[in-house]
Amino acid sequence: MNYPIAENEAERLLALEELGQLDTPAEERFDRLTRLARDHFDVPYSMITMLDRDRQWIKSCQGATVSESPREMSFCNYAIMQEGVFTIPDMKKDARFTEHPLVVGPEQIRFYAGIPVHTACGHRIGTLCILDDQPRQMSVAQAQGLRDFGALVESELQRQRLAQSEDILIRALGKEKARAAVDEETRMWNREHILKVLESEQYFQGQQGQALAVAWLSFDPPAGADAKAWNQVSQRIRRAVRPLDSVGRTGSSDFLLILPNTAKDQLGNIARRILRTVATPTDKAAAGSVLWPSWLGLSTVIPGEKPEDALARVSGALDRARAAEAFSYALAETNLVHGVTLEEALQQA
Repeated sequence: MNYPIAENEAERLLALEELGQLDTPAEERFDRLTRLARDHFDVPYSMITMLDRDRQWIKSCQGATVSESPREMSFCNYAIMQEGVFTIPDMKKDARFTEHPLVVGPEQIRFYAGIPVHTACGHRIGTLCILDDQPRQMSVAQAQGLRDFGALVESELQRQRLAQSEDILIRALGKEKARAAVDEETRMWNREHILKVLESEQYFQGQQGQALAVAWLSFDPPAGADAKAWNQVSQRIRRAVRPLDSVGRTGSSDFLLILPNTAKDQLGNIARRILRTVATPTDKAAAGSVLWPSWLGLSTVIPGEKPEDALARVSGALDRARAAEAFSYALAETNLVHGVTLEEALQQA
């Protein structure tokens, strides 16, 4: 499929590369915006896209679990060719898209609207866009709303919010290796690379004298839990942690959370917040779904110790929590196991 290419494509691609966002783990600050956009416009799909040389990479997506697609498949190619909102009211009435795989395929996409997202230097590197399986027209007020959402995305892109250790890891890995370092279903670090983040955080702990803690979160998913379900769970986890915390998937149902600047006396409150939040659906369509039982083990990290020693302690705490009822947590520093009641877990739902 043919698509338009900007005259300054080389400069645009360089600006995208320098932004440092490609192939990074998903972040709650962007997921929050796509959730709000989806609900505000009442559409099944919303996403933040970045158009690389030969692919469309998706920083955040609601309604689907895809993380990238061939660039030739992207409607956003047309949106970044202009300033302002670009709309396709009805794909089946636009000769450019009548045979597009997303139009004639199972998705049956009929409507698209996108607003270009700019770097600080003004390069249009991607979009915030919404899609629907029904044709529709945008009002003047709705178009302004999409511009406002796009401006919020740009504001977030201009803030460096990844943990310092994550930023160092991404730059050390390089573009191709960074893509393989992120778990495809959850858009979080995989086991190998979250352990590298832990090693880096321990280095900063020693250099800066800051407190450091780790937590191990484990779920008991229902039979047949698919990629969409895990995507929803991963969004709940990202809502539960702070922007500078790091999260990685260490097993099919287990996640390691690295918590910088976290002292022992904070762990109880953090545990309760995490267990409450992971029990709260992020998707309005999932509001009535069955809660996945979850357990949490937490431990502080002793300065200078080996990573495996900290992991052994937090693993032991998780084992004690799992021996109790669902929504329980245990601290490695004590023998006590604490529980979050189902009513408390549902307070935020």
